[in-house]
Amino acid sequence: MTRLPKPKMVATDVDGTLLDEWERVTPRTRTAVAALIADGVPFVLATGRPPRWIDPVVEGLGFPPLCVCGNGAVIYDSAADRILHTSTLDVESLAWIADLAERVLPGCGLAAERVGSSAHDAATPQFVSSPSTSTPG
Repeated sequence: MTRLPKPKMVATDVDGTLLDEWERVTPRTRTAVAALIADGVPFVLATGRPPRWIDPVVEGLGFPPLCVCGNGAVIYDSAADRILHTSTLDVESLAWIADLAERVLPGCGLAAERVGSSAHDAATPQFVSSPSTSTPG
């Protein structure tokens, strides 16, 4: 039987892929990931979760991988608890989205995650939420 070439990198989703239905990394998964790491294969998390929700996954894996968070908007180094890169929306774009959402779905809510310099940046509010961009009249 021909052996497959070693992967250059393994990136995996978190919820429903890496984690089981109880949001845990199973021993089998942890062993498989540890084997990849031992073989020198870089392992990356790719998730819609914000960096502040990564700690339980890191604890379950037993090592801190590089993480692509917020559906690709944030690159997070979980070993150093440091945000390496962000691709965020500007205020004008967020206002446009909020206005559009309110027109299409009256009364809807909108939440925007803020990103600081780490997953646990106390100086940065974790998120802002508003059901409407207009004031009642």
